[in-house]
Amino acid sequence: MAEESNKSSPINDGTSSQQQQHDMVLVPTASYAKQFPDVTKIEEFDGQNFKRWQERVYSILDMYTVVNALTESKPATTATEKVTEQWTHANRVCRCTILSTLSNELFDVYCSYKEAKDIWESMAAKYTAEDAGKQKFVIGNYYRWEMVEDKDIKAQINEYHKLLEGLKAENITLPDAFVAGVLIEKLPQSWKDYKNQLKHKQKQLPLADLITHMIIEDTNRKESRVAKAKALASKANLVQNKTHHKFQKPRYGQKSKSKPDHNNHNYVPRVTNPTIKRKGNCYVCGKAGHHAPQCRHRMGNDNPPKPRANLAEGDEKDNDIIVSVISLIVAVVSQVNMVTDVSKWVVDSGATRHICANKDAFTSYTIVGDGEEQVYLGDSRTVAVQGKGKIMLKLTSGKTLVLTEVLHVPEIRTNLISVAQLSKSGVKVSFESDKIE
Repeated sequence: MAEESNKSSPINDGTSSQQQQHDMVLVPTASYAKQFPDVTKIEEFDGQNFKRWQERVYSILDMYTVVNALTESKPATTATEKVTEQWTHANRVCRCTILSTLSNELFDVYCSYKEAKDIWESMAAKYTAEDAGKQKFVIGNYYRWEMVEDKDIKAQINEYHKLLEGLKAENITLPDAFVAGVLIEKLPQSWKDYKNQLKHKQKQLPLADLITHMIIEDTNRKESRVAKAKALASKANLVQNKTHHKFQKPRYGQKSKSKPDHNNHNYVPRVTNPTIKRKGNCYVCGKAGHHAPQCRHRMGNDNPPKPRANLAEGDEKDNDIIVSVISLIVAVVSQVNMVTDVSKWVVDSGATRHICANKDAFTSYTIVGDGEEQVYLGDSRTVAVQGKGKIMLKLTSGKTLVLTEVLHVPEIRTNLISVAQLSKSGVKVSFESDKIE
């Protein structure tokens, strides 16, 4: 029995070792790491910008080497098991990726498709045809685009960039020299000299260099306009101070600095009690019965002087600064600025622009960038313009007065109507007997 047991033990040991080797054999299985790509960064497709969505989805599927499912149908039954399994996996990834990046409405349309190739070709056929009509729309926008005076140059350059990107999205590529030349032609009228300067250059600037050159030119123009406008404001204040000292009476114990020049042949001694009677009405108030020296409305006859605004006259270049969009000089009497009722309007013959403090009074309104426009008042203060627009005023006669290009300045104490602006618009303004007609 011992011999039988000893003989049987080697047989048992061989059988167990073969079983262990069989258990250690690994069965080959298909394993795919990262089976489905991350589509959270892809914007949902809702029917707009198909080419952008198509390019993003194709790129991420190409990274996972499964784009063959977008162009290949299901293999035939005669294909090998390995080929069929690879296509099945690629189709599953592509179909899941496409459906995950569609809006709910489009998902309901394409969820019944079992192959990614059918979904891809159906969407390409539908939305590529729609993009053909979009090309005409993009070309039209590029052709009609113009630069305007009352808008920041940087913002308009960004708009031009968007138009070019829209053309590129429609596979419309323009030469760099062409788009740079078009941008030069689109410059506003105030840039006429700068435009001619660029045209006379022998070397054509690339678009990137041209944009940098334009931004530098715009910055220099703004700084120059602000500096000249401040200089004109100082001149206006200086003229007002000189006029004030000219008519100021000498204090007690002081002698008048201005003495009559008796050697001058044109000197005429002042007659305190004139005996010559003149015909006509008073030049001050326009009434009969007295003349200007006896008029109680005359300055110095126990009546406060009427408000006056003094403007400094500059050369033509300085006048251009006043009318410019960046810096505006508005002469306003200091007494007017002390009024606290912002619902009233004051007709000012010295103001160069209409000004309103109440934003709700505007029927149309355009926001002005911070620091782009400033108003210099007659009392040497500087305030910022928040916006501009149109205001319609109801007159007592029943008519409506439409004021355009009205500046919105919240810091001003009363609303101003510029006589100069009314005259430019063809409105006749007359001041008679303390009434305005």
